[in-house]
Amino acid sequence: MKKLMMTAMLMLAMTAAMAQSNKPAKMDAATLTEFLVKQLGLNSTQKTKVSALNKKYESVLGGPGMGGPGMGGPRPERGNREGNNEQRGQRPELTDSQKAEMQQRQTQRQAYEKELKGILTDDQYKSYQNMGRPQGNGEERNHESR
Repeated sequence: MKKLMMTAMLMLAMTAAMAQSNKPAKMDAATLTEFLVKQLGLNSTQKTKVSALNKKYESVLGGPGMGGPGMGGPRPERGNREGNNEQRGQRPELTDSQKAEMQQRQTQRQAYEKELKGILTDDQYKSYQNMGRPQGNGEERNHESR
């Protein structure tokens, strides 16, 4: 019985350790800069400029999907899961403040992209655009360079 309990506890500990290791690392300005240097082959002048740019826009760039740390504030209530099929699985409506914050982040992100494009060569910028694009699904991302 002791062996069974020890095995169960060991399995539980291993599961918890694996779950923690799957969390994505927060991408700060320095980490993002080093990533771009490696991926795009930036020279020292470009590295300095990109580092300053990343620090300037760090609040916009951090977090999952480079969308910043959360969207600010608590999420709207989803309500209970019961109800008709039309209500189930739908996203809750964003509040006006959340919509305004999302618009502000999008504007800041566009300004970042514009400044970054001025630092990178055309080939580097094309590579940068392709870095976030899923491979093989044939869908195009919407970019200003079109």
